[in-house]
Formats: sequence, structure tokens, C-alpha cells
Amino acid sequence: MPLHSLTRALKGGLALALLGSFAAHAQVTATTNTTPTPGTCTVNAPFVQSFNASGALAEVQNHAYRTDAGTVTNTDGTYTLWRDIDHTGNGGYGLYMNIKAFSGNSGGNLGTPGLIYEQKINVPAGSTLAYQNWVRSHSNSDTQLRYVFRDSSGNVLQQVNGAVATTSYTLQTVPGFTSPGSQVTLQIYTLKDGTREDRNALKLDDLKLTCTVPAKPTLTITKSGNGPWTAGQSGATYSLTVKNTGNAATTGTVTVKDLLPTGITATSGSFTTGGWTCSVSGQTVTCTGTPNLAAGASSTLTFGVNVAQSAAGSVTNRASVGGGGDPDPQPDPATCTATAGQCATYTTTVTVPTPAPVTGVCTVNSPFAQTFNASGPLGEVQNHAYRADAGTVTNTDGTYTLWRDIDHTGNGGHAVYMNIKSFEGKNGGTLTTPGLLYEQKINVPAGAELSYQNWVRSHSNTATQLRYVFRDSGGALLRQADGSPVTTDYTLQTVPTFTSPGTQVTLQIYTLKDGTAADTNVLKLDDLKLTCPVPVKPELTITKSNNGPWTAGQSGAVYTLTVKNTSTVPTAGTLTVRDLLPAGVSAPASFTANGWTCVTSGQTVTCTSSAVLAAGASVTIPVAVTLDGGLSGTIVNKASVGGGGDPDPIPDPGTCTTTAGQCATSTTTVTPPTAQPTCQQVYALTNAAGSSNGTEIRVLDVTTNAVGALVAALPDGGTSATLGISTDARRLFTATDDGRLRIYDSLTKAWFSGGVFSDISGRLVRMAVTSTGIGYAMDSGANFWRFETASPYAVTKLGTVTSASSGAPSFYDNGDFFADNAGKLYMVSAVTGASSIDLWLITPASVRAEYLGRLSNPAEGSQYAGIAASPSGIYARDNLGRLVKIDLVGVTYTPVGTSAPGSTDLASCFFPSYAPRLEVVKSVRKVAGTTGDKVQPGDTLEYTIVTRNSGNLPAGGVTFTDALPAGTTYVAGSARVNGFASTVTGGTPTPLTGAAYPFAQPVGICSQAAAACTTQILKIDTTPNALDNEAVVTFRVTVNTPFTLNPAEVRNVALVRYTDGPQTGVPSNEVVTPVFQSKLTVNKTVQNITRGGPVGTTSSGTPGDVLEYCIVTKNEGGLNASNIVFSDTVPANTTFRVNGFAPGQDIKVTTPASTVYYTAAADGDAGVLSGGKVSVQGGSFVLLPGQSVTFCFRAAIQ
Repeated sequence: MPLHSLTRALKGGLALALLGSFAAHAQVTATTNTTPTPGTCTVNAPFVQSFNASGALAEVQNHAYRTDAGTVTNTDGTYTLWRDIDHTGNGGYGLYMNIKAFSGNSGGNLGTPGLIYEQKINVPAGSTLAYQNWVRSHSNSDTQLRYVFRDSSGNVLQQVNGAVATTSYTLQTVPGFTSPGSQVTLQIYTLKDGTREDRNALKLDDLKLTCTVPAKPTLTITKSGNGPWTAGQSGATYSLTVKNTGNAATTGTVTVKDLLPTGITATSGSFTTGGWTCSVSGQTVTCTGTPNLAAGASSTLTFGVNVAQSAAGSVTNRASVGGGGDPDPQPDPATCTATAGQCATYTTTVTVPTPAPVTGVCTVNSPFAQTFNASGPLGEVQNHAYRADAGTVTNTDGTYTLWRDIDHTGNGGHAVYMNIKSFEGKNGGTLTTPGLLYEQKINVPAGAELSYQNWVRSHSNTATQLRYVFRDSGGALLRQADGSPVTTDYTLQTVPTFTSPGTQVTLQIYTLKDGTAADTNVLKLDDLKLTCPVPVKPELTITKSNNGPWTAGQSGAVYTLTVKNTSTVPTAGTLTVRDLLPAGVSAPASFTANGWTCVTSGQTVTCTSSAVLAAGASVTIPVAVTLDGGLSGTIVNKASVGGGGDPDPIPDPGTCTTTAGQCATSTTTVTPPTAQPTCQQVYALTNAAGSSNGTEIRVLDVTTNAVGALVAALPDGGTSATLGISTDARRLFTATDDGRLRIYDSLTKAWFSGGVFSDISGRLVRMAVTSTGIGYAMDSGANFWRFETASPYAVTKLGTVTSASSGAPSFYDNGDFFADNAGKLYMVSAVTGASSIDLWLITPASVRAEYLGRLSNPAEGSQYAGIAASPSGIYARDNLGRLVKIDLVGVTYTPVGTSAPGSTDLASCFFPSYAPRLEVVKSVRKVAGTTGDKVQPGDTLEYTIVTRNSGNLPAGGVTFTDALPAGTTYVAGSARVNGFASTVTGGTPTPLTGAAYPFAQPVGICSQAAAACTTQILKIDTTPNALDNEAVVTFRVTVNTPFTLNPAEVRNVALVRYTDGPQTGVPSNEVVTPVFQSKLTVNKTVQNITRGGPVGTTSSGTPGDVLEYCIVTKNEGGLNASNIVFSDTVPANTTFRVNGFAPGQDIKVTTPASTVYYTAAADGDAGVLSGGKVSVQGGSFVLLPGQSVTFCFRAAIQ
């Protein structure tokens, strides 16, 4: 039976008992959660409340929670969650509520329905909502509900009265409606009051809200621009982006309205952009289009705007969007305050550009005037911002404008209207530091007497006061004056007259009082005026001349300066002339000239005079100067004048670039004297372009390849290809093409003749004088002469130069000699057009040449006909004027400078130190034989000999000799030079193969290369830690067995020779290799044991005496001795004593480790007596070097 039926049936005491029981249960309560949690309904998941858990609910209104259903049945105004009434019967709960008596109407209709349940539910905005729940009651007439849905603001969205509930669960629904927002509130009311009994008892379950979102477009708009902007600028743009954030494409026309800010106008009255058609009406731009935007798609439209000059500060653009199927109406853009939904705003700043200040001009005939006849910002206004509107200035301190209404003259111009800035927050008080309002630069005549005025007024007779400051171009103060307080009427303010020393002044106008909160400290400024009269003063000019051109070192050079007064008034005071002499030109320390007193300091001559120079008069000042001996080229003298009342300062003469006004310049040329030869210079026998005939001797700068001063021209129109110079640089030698030796004396400047070169083949092409004072010459046929460098300058033919150098080329036409400080003579030769040049060492005594190697030619097609040494290196020069520096280390050339006139020969008397320096290092290593480091007989040794040239000249004709070490035998075919089994000696190929040892006789060697030696040249080596230019010789030997040398060692020294090297050659270090082998010595002693006689080499006794014989064997060699065998014959007339030491101890052996005894019987131990001989096999021990072993036995005298 249902609980309510049971309750109705109860009568009398039983009823009272049950009620008492229920009353006891009613005391169990629970606290309602006061913070309801909103439910959620989505398109895919409806909101459902199935009451699947017990406990109090925050959504229940005006009813108290009880845990016991019986209590609720008997108590109106309570509720619980009861499992037994779950609508679905799946183990959940239903809401069981005994309706509260709201008005005591006991089940009657309520005038105001009573709220019993309230649930907030989050929903998709714009969704269509449908609601249902299941209800039953204890009566078919006493329970009826109302369902109300409200938006987040409380507005009713839907309201419906449900049917009267019955005793069976029935479904009640609410017709569908649309939620404009994202949250609704469900309210369930009772339409009938609670009853005294439980007839109006509600059972509620399975509340369900579904949310269907209809497909529709939703438009949003955003806006951007390319600001910030500048007033008056073109090219400003706005961009608006319309986006469809809905779930359906737009249809039909979409409209964008853009409300432009004041001062911003569209560049066109109508236009199209990005598929939109736009029109302009006033400040509103309206654009329409049918973009048919898919869900999530967007469209951007951009249009240009003009920024008016009056636009300033922050400007905000407002826009809105609507249409296209979006159900929401389009907002008025004027109501848009932020970017959200259908509204967008964009704010940027517009600045008014301040023009650059304009420098004014004041002349004697035309004063400077500023009357402000145009509006707009001024670059001269300081610390104040421009505003176009005077009203804005009135209300804003720190601003200004140009205002027509306050023009002082009233002629339609403007005046400055400025609301003074608050510099120090003193509200009109006197400023600690005056505030700068206006700054104007003005060009004026130097020396002008300046007078200034302007007109001012204010809004007050006390609040405004100005200071006027004038400064020169360097910022120095020229004049300062404080104006009187400004009144409300225009008054004239002036600055007392002052003189400007320079050609520019700066006017600065300051406020002495701070800005005010109101507009009392307001400045109205107009008609600034500066007049610039110049008083008549002396005006000096200077000109200058000279008696050049000059020669370096000459005397009698004079500069003449002329000072003139071009004014109409005479000078007064001291006149000053400053003369800056060129470098290399000097004047006396002090002197006088035409009444001027002159003093020289460094290169500056300063002359002064107090004499009056009348108007139009002039005076000259001669300045005698001396020229440095090394001076040459064009020189410029600079001078200036000042003083005497001329207001212009005297210029620094160093700044004078021409003759004008107070500056003068004078230019002349200085030619060098005839060059005097020195041994620090190189001289060239130069030829005309394309010619091989030298005609002039000139100085050559080897650092630049510049051909310098003429020393001498060949006499009688002669030509030559040779040049030499004496060791003292006094005489120069050449062999003219007629075969005659010609001598030029640089002191007497005279030519004379010496001996004759006879039997010339071709042409004389090489010449040099050695450090010994002997000259040599060679023709193109290799004929070689010697000539004397002192009178009578004899010439002697020595023969024809030949060479037996290995791999040497022929001698060629082109080339020259150079000599070193040891008197050695070197030669280069080449063929015209060849890619290389050959270097040789010439030995005049034997008329032979030794080949030293080949240098790369940096300019094929050249004829390097001249070579000479200088302190900076060795240089070669060709017929086309190309100069190269020879690198004897790398055997290469480096070009110097650019081509100049050609030459046929070079000469110098600088003799560098050039020589090879050979170092020979020999080493040995064991390569075969016994193990370990020690060398023993039968081992194989490999010798390596490295020869290095650490000098500064290649070595030629290099040979290697090395005697075969004593005590060794050569390993056939092991000899190598640079790893190759052949070399060359004296031009003949030398094989190194075969059984014979090849180095017992000299063998040619060379620097390492990729092939066997074809020359005997050892290049210069600068990398001692790398094997590159060294010569490397190797060979092998076997240590003889037996080795009989004493001491037991192998000794070896190699020897290297080269052309013009030491007569004894260059020896290597001696390599000493110890040879280790064992060496045994034997010492035998005897002692009469019976008689206790001494130990010695002899003894005596009588028959029957026992003698002890001991043999001491010592290892005096360098290796361990093993397998030692001892034997000794028992002496005649004695009998071997068995058990001589003890029973079973016939023979005693004492080793470094211990003493052992053996029997003499053949019983298997190491000792044995056989055939009268005692033997011991010593294989059981090793005798180290220095150790000994003693063998002893005893015998009785017969």
C-alpha cells in the first residue's frame, strides 16, 4: 500500500503512535547548498536533471530538506530525494515535495504562485529551447505547476502552466522558444497552495532541456589603420575586416558603416575596394557587398583617407556591420565604443609636424622682421605644442597657435598666441630657471650694431614677463634684457644696442613667470624686428708673390707679402701678418722688413707693425727663406692679415686656400739638385719605351719602382746594356756598344774612357763590381772579362764561362750580375718570354758557374736585364720597367709598384751577406735482428743523414760522402737519396743499386722533390721542423759476427761539400753505436786445505795433502751469459777427491744466487768426472754483466 494511503487509513492511537514516530524522524535535516551550480545544455548534449543522488538541492526554493520521506509526507514545506518514486525505476531518485502553505489557502489557487524550484542553465546563444519533465501527485486535483524561463536579465522568455498533476507520472512540456543570450533560468512555481494533509504532494523527475541552434550567419567586424599619422599627410588608410563567425553562410547584402573622426575624410566620394561598393556622406562611409561569406570566412576592405592640417591628437574611428542574414540589427556606429561583435573602433594619433627653424637674415639695408603672416606651426617656438584652434590654446597651457584676430598691425596677418607652459608648477610664480619660449637664428654682418624690438600683450597686467637674450654662434652671451610686465594692450619692448663680432646671432625669448591654471599668463607676440647697421672700419687685404721656381738647397729665395687697406678710413693700432711656410722652407728666427718686426716660430712667421696705413694705401714685406736640400715638387705658402681696427678676426693661415680678402696663397715649384750617388740606392740604366738601348743613368726607388733624378746621360750619344758602380759610389761604369769601358765621376760630373772589351760575341749584357773593388762583365756568348775600378781602368778577358752543374740549363742572353759582401759574384739569366729565370754562382778564378736553381718569372715576355742589391733586398728590372723583388728563400719573385720607363741594367754598391749554411744531422736505428734496444752482432742498422740549408742562398754542387762504418757490412741495394735509388753527380746519372756501397765516393744530393735528383742544389729551408727542402740520405749495414772491435762500438761521420763551401766540407755529428755481447774471463786459484795454506795461483804440499782448486768465471761483457760449461783436467800427480766437501758433495758451484754441490758420478746432475776431466753444465743460471760464478773441486797429492 502507498505510504499516503496508509497514512490516511490510520486512526486513533495507532495514528498518534505513527505520527510520533514520524515526528522523531523529522528532526533529521540537512543544510541546503546555497550556491546552485548552473547546468549546461549544448547542441549535442541536452541538460538533464534525473536526481540520481540523495541530499539537499540548492535549486529547491522555499522548502526545507528532510532525509525521511515519511517526515515530508506529514510536513508541508519540506522535500527529500526518494528512491522509491524514481520515474525510470533504474535505481535513481525522484524529487518528493510536500507543497508549502504559502497563503493558508489549503489547496486553493494562489494569488501569487509559489516558487519551488529554480535552475540556471548555460545554453548556446540564439538556440531554440524545448523543455519537459515528469510529475505526479497524491491527488488528481490538488497539484498544478507553472514553468517560467527567463534570460540573464530576468526577462521572461517563455511561460506555460502545466496540466493538473495526477497520481500517475505524466509528461509536461514547454513549447519551444529562442534564447538570445548564453544563459536561461528555469523557474517552477506551484499554482495551488499547500494542504493540511499531503494531497498537494509533488513528485518530480527527469527534467530535460534540449538546445537546438538554427543555422545562421553571425557577423563581426575589426578595424586597423596605418597610423600614427601626421597632420596633412597623404597615404593614410583604414582597413576593415568583416568575418562570419556563425554556422551558415551569409546571404544577400552586407552593409558596413564607418564613422570617420573629425579632420579625417575619405579620399574619394565613392569607390570600390575588395568587392565592396562604397559611398561617402558627410563623415560616414557606407560600403555594401554580397561577399557570401562561408562560416569562418572573412573579407577585408581598405580605403584611403586624408588627414587635415587641423586634425591633431587622438582620433577614433567607429564602424559597424549588419545584414547578410545575421538576425541582429546593425548598430549605429556612433554608439560603438569598443571592438566587439558588430562594432569596431580604431584609435590612432595625429601629430602636427614642426617645421625646421628658418635662419633669418639682417643686412645693413634690410632689417630682419618676423610678422607671422601665415598660420601653422613654427620651428622657432620652443617647449610648446602647436594647436590649430585658438580656443584650445586658451584652455590648454603649453600650447600655441598663430591667430589672425590678434595681429598687431591689423593688416590681415597673424600673431603668436601662446598659453605659457607650467615649467615648475608655480602657477604664475617667478621661475627659478626662466623657460625658453622662442629661439631664432639670424645672419648679420660681422661688426654690425644690432637693435631689437617686438610688440607684446597678455590677458593680465601682472602675469606675463619676458627676458630677451642674444648669443653668438658659439653660444656666448652678447646681450640680455628683461622686459617690463606685459599688459593687456600691445606695448613695444626693446633691447639696447650691441655689437655682433660674428656673422650670426641667436635670439632667445624666455618667460620669467610660470604658467597658470587659468589663462592669465597668455602671451600675444608680434612684429619682431632686428636692425643691423655697420659702422665704417678699416678693411685689410693681403696678396703674396715669390721669385720662384727654385732649386732645393738654393739661397736667395724670397716671398713678398703686400698688405693693403681697402677702406675709406685709416688703420688704428697694431697690424699683424701671419705667414705659414711650407714644410722644408725656413726663415730667420727674427728680422725686420720695411718697418715690420718679424719672429719665426716653427713654420709660422709673425710680422707686426704699428704704423698707420692710410685709406687705399699698401705696404710690402719681403721674407727671405732657405730651402731644404731634399725639397722637391710644388709648394704652397699661405698667409693672413688682421688688426689695425679691421673688425674681422685674423684667419688662421692654415685655413687659407686662395688669395681673397684677408687670405693669400703663393705657389711655386722646387726642383731637386743633381742626385749624388750613395750605396744605399739602386741605379738604373734607362731606355726609351720599346728600346733595349740604355741612354741615361737615373736613381730607382725600389719601394715604388719610381725612376727618379737623372745622374748622368751616356756620353757622345752612346748606348749600352751594362751598368756598375764603385764601392764608394763615386764612379759609375758602363760598356758602350762600341766595346769601350766608360767611367762617370759623380764629383767632377765628367765622363772618361777606360780599356776595351775585345772579341765580344753579340753584346755585353752583364756587369757588376764586387765588394773587393774588382769589376766583371759578360757578353751574350758567355765571354767573361775583368776590369779595374781605378785608373787606368784596364780590361782583361778571363775566358768563357762554363758549367758542369748537374741538370743546369744553358746561359741565356738576358740577365745580370750582383755581388755579396764576401766578394762572390752571382748571375741571373733567362730567355725572353720564358716562364723562369735561372740563378748561378760565378767563380771568376776558374771561370765556372754553379747552378743554384730556377725562379718563377712573374711576367712572361719580359727581359730581366738588370739586377742589384739594396738594404731592403735584391731587385730585378726588365726592359718594360717592371720591377720585382727576388725571394731567395722561396726562389720566387714578388712584383713591386707599377710599370715605369724601362731599363737595360741595374747597379748598386750595397753588398748583402748571402751564403748557404749547411747543417748535417746523422742518426741510426736498429731495423732487424735481435729484440730489444741493444745492438748485437748480426743486427741490421739503418743510417739517416739529413742535410739542411739554413742560410739565405741556395747551395750548388752539393755532394755527400760517408765511409762505411768499421765492423759492419753494407746491405746491398739499401742506399737512397730522398727515397730514390738514383741521383746525379757532376751531370752524370748515379745509380745507387747493387752490392757495392755507393757513398765511399762523393755522390750528388739535392732538396727533396717528387722525383730523383737531377741537380745538386740544396734550397734554402725555413721550416726546421718539417722535412721539405732538406736532402735525406739513408743506407743499411749489418753488424759483423763476431764483433772484434775494442771498444765494442760502431762509429760513423758523414761529410757534405758544396761549391765555394768550406774546403774541409761540412761534417755531420758522429754517431756512436755500442755493440753488446757477453765476455767471460777465467781466474784459477789453489789452496792447501790440509795445511791451511793461502789461496793463490800456486801451492805446495806433501803426499796425502788435500788441495782445493777454484776457477772464478766473470761476465765482463754487456750481455747476459747463459749455458756456461765448465771443465778442468784434474792436475797430474793428484787424485780427484770424492766426497771432498762432504758425503755426496764432490763439486761446489757458487753462483750470485746460491751455492750448490754436485757428485762426480754420472748420476744425472750437472757435475761429472770423466776421463780425468771435471765438468759442470751451467745451463741452470744466467750470469749478468759484472757477475761471476766459482767452480771448486778437491784433489789429494799422490
